[in-house]
Amino acid sequence: MMMPMHGPHMVNQRLDLLEQELMHVKMNSGQLMGMSPPLVHMQQTHMSQMSVTPQSSFMPNGSQDILFHSHKEIMETHAKLVESMRLQAERHDKLLESHGMLMEAHKKMMASRVGLGKEAKKEAKKHPVLGVVRLDYNYPPAAGDIDHPGSYNYDILFRCVPGLTFEMAQSGMMTYQVQREFADAIKWLESKGVAGITGDCGFMMAF
Repeated sequence: MMMPMHGPHMVNQRLDLLEQELMHVKMNSGQLMGMSPPLVHMQQTHMSQMSVTPQSSFMPNGSQDILFHSHKEIMETHAKLVESMRLQAERHDKLLESHGMLMEAHKKMMASRVGLGKEAKKEAKKHPVLGVVRLDYNYPPAAGDIDHPGSYNYDILFRCVPGLTFEMAQSGMMTYQVQREFADAIKWLESKGVAGITGDCGFMMAF
């Protein structure tokens, strides 16, 4: 911070400049009037001795006290500025820490909603799969039929029961071997983690 210069210091500087200008004028006038070089040299020496006179001799009484108090005020102001910058730096560090915590919380929230990150993948639920027990009957199913995979909006697993014909299901009676095959089909679908099991024939309700 630059402060305007007042007081004895400025006065001394101006006096020095005036003395130098006066010496320069006298030297030029001496040359014009034919003044001998030794005399000019004596005047120059005299003026130079006056110009190097210590400034303290031109300082009025009490000037040193004024300069001391001014310097003290500058140092106090500087100390206050340094303290203010330190407090500002602390507040900035706390703000960065809070911002980091906020970003971490936002990241976790987005991961839970959109399915991002490892934690969200672990917690993601499996898509439901339906198991269908089929008769031992092969035909080309049309869209919308229970045996057509495109009839559903989710995954389907089919398992055919060897020997379980339409006529056997209609009769409501299965042979021992077919019963074993029927039980194996149900166990297989369960091992695949299906959400539910149904049959492709209404007569299976007897079983």
